[in-house]
This record gives sequence, C-alpha cells and structure tokens, in this order.
Amino acid sequence: MSLEDKSHVAETGEASKGFLNAIRRGPNHWMLDWDGTLTRRDTLDALVNIAKEFKPEQDVSSQWNNCVQAYLSDYEAAIETHALKEKPPTTIDGEVKLLKALEDVERNSVARVSASGIFRDLDSAALHLGAKQAVQEGRVQMRKGWNDFLMFIESRNDSTDRLVDRVDIISVNWSQRFIASCLRAAGGGRSLKIYANELEGLSEDVLSTGVIGSKSTHTIISSGDKREYMGYLTRQAGALSTIYVGDSWTDFECLMDATVGICVRDTPMTSSQKKLDEAFQRLGISCPHIDQLKEVSGKRCTIAWVKDFNEIRRWLGD
Repeated sequence: MSLEDKSHVAETGEASKGFLNAIRRGPNHWMLDWDGTLTRRDTLDALVNIAKEFKPEQDVSSQWNNCVQAYLSDYEAAIETHALKEKPPTTIDGEVKLLKALEDVERNSVARVSASGIFRDLDSAALHLGAKQAVQEGRVQMRKGWNDFLMFIESRNDSTDRLVDRVDIISVNWSQRFIASCLRAAGGGRSLKIYANELEGLSEDVLSTGVIGSKSTHTIISSGDKREYMGYLTRQAGALSTIYVGDSWTDFECLMDATVGICVRDTPMTSSQKKLDEAFQRLGISCPHIDQLKEVSGKRCTIAWVKDFNEIRRWLGD
C-alpha cells in the first residue's frame, strides 16, 4: 500500500469516527420495535389473554391454538417451497426477496385471526385494564433501561441550542391501544408515537369487530410494511440520522435501511433473535457489540447489538 493510499485510509477512518460522534450527539430519528425490543419477549399471548378473560364463555384458547398451528404450518411450507426454488440468499436483495415471499403467510394469518372472532366485542376499557394487569403481573415485561433511555432523549430535547431527537414505535402488533396502555402501566413512553395495527372499531371508541386493521388505521404486517412506514417517517423527519432498534428477522429491512441498526439480544438468544443473527452471518454482515462500534461509514448499513437500553444510553455518552 502506498503512502497516498495509507493517507486516504487514515482520512476515511477519521471521517467515519467523526460521523459516529455526530450520531451520538444527535439529533436522530429513533425508530423502535415493540415486541422483544422494548419488551423482553413477544406480547401477543398477553393480548390474546385479555380476550380470554373478557369472554370466558368463548373458547378463545382453542381458537388461538388453531390460528397458531395454521400459521406455523403455512410458514414451514412457504420456507420449504422457497428452498426448493432458490438457494439460501447470499445478498441483501436476496434476503428481502425471501421475506417478500413470506408476506402472504403473515397476511393470511392476520385474516384467520380476524375471522376467528377472538377479539370481537372488546372495548378500549377492557384493553386498557388487561394491559395494566399484564404489566403488573409480569406477563408484559419492559426491557431494562427503556425509560431511562427515553428520559435521556427528552432531556437532550430540552436544550435550546440543538434540533430535537424524534422517537417512534413501529410494530406488527395488533393494537396501538394495547401498546400505549402497557407503556402507561410501566410508567413511561407517553410522548411516543405508535405506528401499529388496531382492532377495528377501537379507533372510534366502539366495540371491536374483531378485525385486525381497517381503512382508517395503519396496516403493518410484514417486514416490507415496516420498511415502508420507516421510509415514510424518515421523509417526514427530514435530514435526521435514523437509528432503528429491533430484535427479529422482521426487523431486517429496517435495520438495513437505517443509518445505524441496533439489534437487541438476550443470552441465550431467542429463536427470533437467532433467525436474524443467522441472516447476518449468511450475508457476511458484521454485528459487533455496540461498545466495539468504532466507525460509521454513512454509505452502507452499520449494525451493532446490545442486551438492553442501558447499553444504548451508555453509548450515547453525556
């Protein structure tokens, strides 16, 4: 390598480190997944449990189990079909194509749950009370450091000499109200905007029809849907750097599109976390711990992992 080449590498490295420091200082557009990211595990069972307790005369457990088994069967069949036609993806575009092939599985599953009537006749009050109980009883657990992280972002926004950070939730969860009620019960997150689905009727404060989503609410079912909403929100936010925090394969496209993608991982990793990690390894995408993240190029995806929001908060500095 010539002296000129070495000088170019050094300059590029310094510029990259400078870009990383600029991201830490903000302002940034933060987009957070819900299930398994802000929470310690998936919360769909807790949401379904609200329907079980609200409608004890209906065999919600059997209906839910039928929906879950049908979904798993469809998912395995779709993966097998794709495997027969295509080799395992070795590029980001190939991975997105595989995720696209699974969209019908997700949409059919949501349609199946809607048709089952599991959530029919629920109202906002029942959803709010059920979410509160789920948090109090530990069936919904927030990830460590989540509220301190949000309070830190808000404290930075109180400064008058800088633009403000923006924080949104993007989720394939089936109820915005359920997410909002869980956040309130856990003692924070009141200022967050939530982009997720809603049970039809709840937006009008009437009994739910049981249908997930409607023309007047968001429909976010797949990885592609999340990516589309992320693009819309990014355009709204303007020139802010984007930081996406997620935990599963459904977050892959958003993580790739962000200025910095942050993966939440447990020890040991959950099945959904392993699925995302397997994709990174197969595609040759580096994913160091955030403490080892030294550079951000600004020209390609930069990915790191954390165990909780305390580590993100520490990475941001004072």
